[in-house]
Amino acid sequence: DVLRRPGVSSRTISRPGTDWTCAPPQVGGVCLDSQVGPRGDDLLWWPAGADCATPRVLFVHGGSWERFGPTFGAYDALATKLAAEGEAVVMVPDYRLAPLGNYTDMLRALEAAWRWLARHGAEGEDCSAAPRPPLFLAGDSSGAASALSLLLRATSPGSSLPAAVGLVALSPWTNLACDTPTYLTNAFAAIKGADRSAVVGDLIRREAPETVVVSSRAQALQYVAYDPALLTYAMASPFYTSPEQLSRLPPMYLAVAGGEAQAGDGIILAGRAA
Repeated sequence: DVLRRPGVSSRTISRPGTDWTCAPPQVGGVCLDSQVGPRGDDLLWWPAGADCATPRVLFVHGGSWERFGPTFGAYDALATKLAAEGEAVVMVPDYRLAPLGNYTDMLRALEAAWRWLARHGAEGEDCSAAPRPPLFLAGDSSGAASALSLLLRATSPGSSLPAAVGLVALSPWTNLACDTPTYLTNAFAAIKGADRSAVVGDLIRREAPETVVVSSRAQALQYVAYDPALLTYAMASPFYTSPEQLSRLPPMYLAVAGGEAQAGDGIILAGRAA
């Protein structure tokens, strides 16, 4: 669904220090996204009647940390629906994509965006003097992993980051080691019978399971700047969050499709967090 929800307004937010350029390989760059050129502006969405008391959501887009942005990959349409149905102000930051950016860069960028959203409401209004409304974190796929990393940082002892009241993670990619069982059990397969056929498993990742694991782990390694130790470091790879860390987290809603290769990332983490 790429249609924006009517009645939701938007504004481009330019914050100091967020600008970057997506230069593709064709011109000597390394950016893999299709939205080339100057980047870095956030997009803020809000429903009619929103003000400083309206709940706010920081949504971190997915795309294997390599692709998409606030207006690409249908994230603008999704943001309008979250704003309308959730009656919330929704901010989608345009963080620096890999390999230009990495885990450290992205987490730093998300921290700055989170602090900004805690102080601003609909239309980008400065709401610093008003009581702070509920703040939520959200994301999908790789973006959900980064949102979880931000939540772990915000709930760490001594953190000065604004508190979140909850998190929504859609198809979260939480295990950067890419070795949860569903990479194998949810491998794509076409089954042909005498009178009918069917497909099972991950309909998007149709390669052999070992190929999916290798390619996913390569993307994860790029995200963590090729430091293999970070593949199992909880702050970067939330699948490995300790019971103590989990006990500090606010309520979370993790949604996965039963047939996706990374379903186990969300299912196992949700079971441990319950």
